[in-house]
Amino acid sequence: MAKPPRPEDIIRVEMIDRPEVDEPGEGLYEWRHLSNRFSLDLRTLRNEIEKVMPGRSEEISDRIFNFRIVYMNLRTGEVST
Repeated sequence: MAKPPRPEDIIRVEMIDRPEVDEPGEGLYEWRHLSNRFSLDLRTLRNEIEKVMPGRSEEISDRIFNFRIVYMNLRTGEVST
């Protein structure tokens, strides 16, 4: 039986407002990790993803665009919707 992931390993990102174009200030996303919660635009979101999962920011931001909520497991590198 698989163990559930530890809360400190999971980041939840939710798209609140879909961006119209890829420019600064476009889109609104909520980033949750443990008790931290903050809002980001698309460009800042990609920068934050790049910090925690280098080289995967485009892939993950596209996934969020299509599915609205994404969970990133920092320990395993898994991304789920």
